[in-house]
Amino acid sequence: MTSSQLQQFLARVSQDPELERRLEDGNADPEAIAASAGFSISARDFAESQAGWKDWKLSSSFDEDL
Repeated sequence: MTSSQLQQFLARVSQDPELERRLEDGNADPEAIAASAGFSISARDFAESQAGWKDWKLSSSFDEDL
């Protein structure tokens, strides 16, 4: 897995509500979801990215409110 694969996957998720919904499921398998979208990521790398992802989502929501 490369960090660019993770970045590309997260970019796709930000544009695809269905992927986002699948990832937010409590039993989600991020590796399998990414693979189904054509990306190769590790669950560990995805988990480590979650803090940044949540921060980004919060800031994006805030920006939309302005």
